[in-house]
Amino acid sequence: MVDERTEEQKRKGYRKNALDNLKDDSFVSLAVAHLAEKGDFGEAGKSAIEMYKYFPALNSEDGKKLQNSLLLNSRQDGQRYTGRFFEADLIKYAAEDMQKSLLSIKVSDVLGLIGSDQLLKGNYRGKYVSELNEKDKQIVIGSYQAYIATKYVSEALGESVNGIKGGLEEIICEPQNSINEDLKRPQEYRTAS
Repeated sequence: MVDERTEEQKRKGYRKNALDNLKDDSFVSLAVAHLAEKGDFGEAGKSAIEMYKYFPALNSEDGKKLQNSLLLNSRQDGQRYTGRFFEADLIKYAAEDMQKSLLSIKVSDVLGLIGSDQLLKGNYRGKYVSELNEKDKQIVIGSYQAYIATKYVSEALGESVNGIKGGLEEIICEPQNSINEDLKRPQEYRTAS
C-alpha cells in the first residue's frame, strides 16, 4: 500500500503527534527529570522532581508504554530477554523525544505551550521550529526547555512543601472533622487559631 498523503498532510500528522507528546504530563515529567538532573536546580529541586513528577510518570500508563518500548528496542538482535535499559536511558530518551517533538511543531505552538498569547514577529509566523536558522532553533528549544523544567521543578517543590505541612499537621493537629468539637472543649484544651 502506497502512502498517498502529501508532504503537508504528513507534516500536520507529525505536528499533531508532537503536540500530543508535549501536552502529555507523564512524557514531559520524564523529560524534565533529565533536564533537571543536568540543570542547576539544586538537590531539593532534583529530589522534588524525582518524588512528585518522575515516580508518578513512571507508574502512569504512558510511562509503562515508554518503558516497554525501550526494553523491546534494547534487545540484542531482536532476541527475547536480551534487552535492558537504565533509568538514565528512559529520561534521556524522553528529553531527546521532546526535542524532536519541538522541531515538528510551529513556533506559535511553542508560545501556546508556555501560555503566551503574544503576536509573533512576521519572520516567525506560520513557521515550524525546524525551519528556523540554527541560532533561532536553539533559542526556541532552549527557552522552552528552561521554562518547562523550571515550571515543573517549582510545582514539585510546592508539592514537597505541602507534604511537609501536611505531615506536621497530621502529627500535631486534631482531624478536620473534630474542629466543631474543639469549640466545646475548655479553653486550655483548644488548639490555637
